[in-house]
Amino acid sequence: MSPLLRRLLAVLSSLALTAALVAVMIPGRPDLNSATNALVLVVPVVVGVALGGWVAGMVAVAAGFLAYDFFFIRPYDTLATSGVRDWITLAVYVAVMAVVARLVAALQSARLEARRRADHTSHLLEVSDLLIGDRPPGELLETLVQTVRSQFSLNSVAVLLPAHPGMRVAAAAGEPLPPESELERFSLSSGSIPVALQGRDGLRALPLATAERAIGVLVLTGPGLSAADLRLLGTYANHAALAVERAQLRDQAMRSRLLSEIDGWRRALLGSVAHDLRTPLASIKAALSDLADPGLELALEDRRELLLTA
Repeated sequence: MSPLLRRLLAVLSSLALTAALVAVMIPGRPDLNSATNALVLVVPVVVGVALGGWVAGMVAVAAGFLAYDFFFIRPYDTLATSGVRDWITLAVYVAVMAVVARLVAALQSARLEARRRADHTSHLLEVSDLLIGDRPPGELLETLVQTVRSQFSLNSVAVLLPAHPGMRVAAAAGEPLPPESELERFSLSSGSIPVALQGRDGLRALPLATAERAIGVLVLTGPGLSAADLRLLGTYANHAALAVERAQLRDQAMRSRLLSEIDGWRRALLGSVAHDLRTPLASIKAALSDLADPGLELALEDRRELLLTA
């Protein structure tokens, strides 16, 4: 439900509740004092604020003011008052109701913020579990961009990693990203990576950085974010950076292990070949040395045998 529709329903609900309470109290209004009427009309204000926020609450205050004056201040069924005392009563009613609306709105906002933070914490724990659980980096990044998009109500979220040339999209969620020409300015080699979120044509970016270097970019489009949201978004970016760095370190370790194994096989092969060639080479060398020795007189048969041996 959109915020505007929610506020409209809250206003209608508070007006309907005000009308219902007034209808219930009118038969007994000669026996009701002004304090009782005012306390009863607090209920629509609280309901309006709880459902639609401060604006809906103030509409309920205005409706309660008119109902209070029209139905419960003599002369009845008119907006006229009988004196200064009635005006003071109405002014006190408006002041008290405005304070009540502000307090209820603040409590409602704090409750929603606490729920939102708890939701963020829950999703961060899920991402952390994936990180600790040694899941594939692609799965972790896909989960992360989906979570970021839903938690911050963004249009699109993507993780860009270095490629040759430019950048490649490692994970994306939401609406299609801008053309690659728009994303080229976030290349890690170009020096154009922003150190914080910056808006430009609705496109913003946040570096995925570890303690030593930037290893990627979190690109997003959508509405503006508050300072608290930016801090939370930085936490998600840190998780993504850790996942990418761990994958890179794993690849480097695997390449090092493969190179070590290849080097071991190379040494073993060369040793085996050298061992297998040592004996025949020694025989060839000995036979040719005898044949080439001018001081050694050999019979024709002996020379033939040496040549056959070589």
